[in-house]
Amino acid sequence: MERLEQFGARLLRSRTVWLIAGALCVFALGNLARRGLARDPRFLAKPVFAGARVPAWSGREVLDPVLLRLEAMGPISLLDLDFEQRVRATVAGAPHVAAVTKVRRLWPNRYAIDLVFHRPVAVVERDGVRYPVTHDGVVLPAEPYAHAAARLFPIRGIFGPMPPVGERWRNRALHAGIATLRQISPYLDELRPLRIVAIDVSQAHDARLGVVLRTAHGVPIRWGRPLATVGENSVGQKIRFLRAAMADIKRLEGYEIDPRWDDPYVRRSNES
Repeated sequence: MERLEQFGARLLRSRTVWLIAGALCVFALGNLARRGLARDPRFLAKPVFAGARVPAWSGREVLDPVLLRLEAMGPISLLDLDFEQRVRATVAGAPHVAAVTKVRRLWPNRYAIDLVFHRPVAVVERDGVRYPVTHDGVVLPAEPYAHAAARLFPIRGIFGPMPPVGERWRNRALHAGIATLRQISPYLDELRPLRIVAIDVSQAHDARLGVVLRTAHGVPIRWGRPLATVGENSVGQKIRFLRAAMADIKRLEGYEIDPRWDDPYVRRSNES
């Protein structure tokens, strides 16, 4: 008992103990004060998007779903202990938002958010709806990308169930279409006379047929297997054959262009 009393006396005389206790009191009082100030209407903040930068490939319509979510959340105090977490959770729930990089307090009653949006590279046509997809197959909501999607290549001929918006579509035919688009994109300006209007992957599973580029004048281009590394001409050789075919494109009705192997790269079409 005597030792316990001596230990207690030394503990009470310890400067470290009193510093720790004081710090805990200050922390507790600070939290109480902050919680009280968090109810002060002067610090209730709304988002600022007036000067927000939107991607060059889109318009301000990509901000609308974000604004709707923040409006539904309502004003939030800049002194709220969970301020940043609440804002991030609200915005990150939008399926077209790839990341929330920063949340900034603008005293006394505004805040700003730095966002990264998913960028669509193509559209998948299903039941009359054009669903934008990213380079890795994430399905995006149609509405925020109406402006951007109007200029994107459609990928046709994808079967099977589609995942929910915001999730990755693990479909080999889709990824064959995206890979094809990646291969031809650097050459689209010079290949403009071919008038390529869509990427057809309905036969992508068949090694003998592969991906077909659809043209406005009805001359199919058998691009082949973009995911394969052997067995066909290189992308460069395929493009060289397409350049040569452009010279006679008006006389190719009833023919198809097949740059997958060596000559002849133009032959009668086997499509009815």
